[in-house]
Amino acid sequence: MYGQTKFTASADAKKITQNSIVYVEFSLNGDGTAFSAPNFSPFKVISGPSSSSNMTIINGKMTKSMSYSYGLQAPKIGKFTIPPASIKVQGQLLKSNPVIVEVVKAAKKKPGSKEPYFVRIETETEDIFVGQQLTLDYVLYYSEDVRNFSNPDEGEGYEGFYVENANYRGKTTRELINGVEYYRRVMVRRILFAQQTGTYTIGPSVVQLGIMPPGQKKSFFFSSRLIPKNVTSEAVTFKIRDLPPTSDGAFSNAVGRYKMTASMSKQSITTDDAVTINMQIVGDGDSKFVTAPNFLDENAFDIYDPNIVRDETFLEDGRKLHRKTFEYLFVPKKPGRYQIRPRFQYFDLDSMKNISLGSRTFRLNVVQ
Repeated sequence: MYGQTKFTASADAKKITQNSIVYVEFSLNGDGTAFSAPNFSPFKVISGPSSSSNMTIINGKMTKSMSYSYGLQAPKIGKFTIPPASIKVQGQLLKSNPVIVEVVKAAKKKPGSKEPYFVRIETETEDIFVGQQLTLDYVLYYSEDVRNFSNPDEGEGYEGFYVENANYRGKTTRELINGVEYYRRVMVRRILFAQQTGTYTIGPSVVQLGIMPPGQKKSFFFSSRLIPKNVTSEAVTFKIRDLPPTSDGAFSNAVGRYKMTASMSKQSITTDDAVTINMQIVGDGDSKFVTAPNFLDENAFDIYDPNIVRDETFLEDGRKLHRKTFEYLFVPKKPGRYQIRPRFQYFDLDSMKNISLGSRTFRLNVVQ
């Protein structure tokens, strides 16, 4: 789920006009060999493969990445699937995801019938839950030569949310809107966590663009001659709701997507000894809301309040994740054989219901 080697395919446009070009890239967040490209038919390969690789060393840990890109011309109209490519990683064959590209007829050009640039505030949903992570992008669309832009004016701020800068640098892609092809660029990405119920509005946002005058030579040396143009986005309104009620003690108030592992310190003890269980969770909800789930039987054990022995955050694939470890200390009340299965329950955004994650069952032998 998190931290795995991934081999993915992406295109710089999902919909293009006939005879235009789409650029497809196959990316691996590791070191691979024996790359095999798919059959691109009916697209015509006009450039590529262009390969690149990168190696970074952070705190003594080395990571590698590599990519292969192609330029494809679209001679036919229709919706086409580019099959997966393949590559070998440590002897294992990995396949990328397929990519779907739709090719349509170009719209007839009507002078003055389109906006050459505009800004949108974009997010994955506007109906969210307390503790849920939300990605908010300030996106510039343009068909003319925009040379620079200011940071978006974030208006009244982010009431109802905790906000962080994602330090995101996305690629410029293309998108077809009402038959007109625009370049699309994320100017700023914010990571938001919903803090309280209610209805809240973000925006509108104002951005100043630097437009290259018609006929002027394209050079950054002429930036002082750019034409300033202010564009304003529409506002976005969000509804933040409480999580559905539950009486399950294993519910942790976590919302999003999670995984869990657990370990136990001992399998055999005496009645005057204590046992610890460590539960580690990794997910993309708001760490501040996540509490230790209750899965131990109070009739069988004297249970101490759980401790948080690890709580850290990190970025992966443009989202903020947190890793949290709870330590449970407990003492059996009497001799016997016990079976303990740690459980962690969270609200899953894919199924829109509570999901319970359970580790393997631990067996504990207690003697007098």
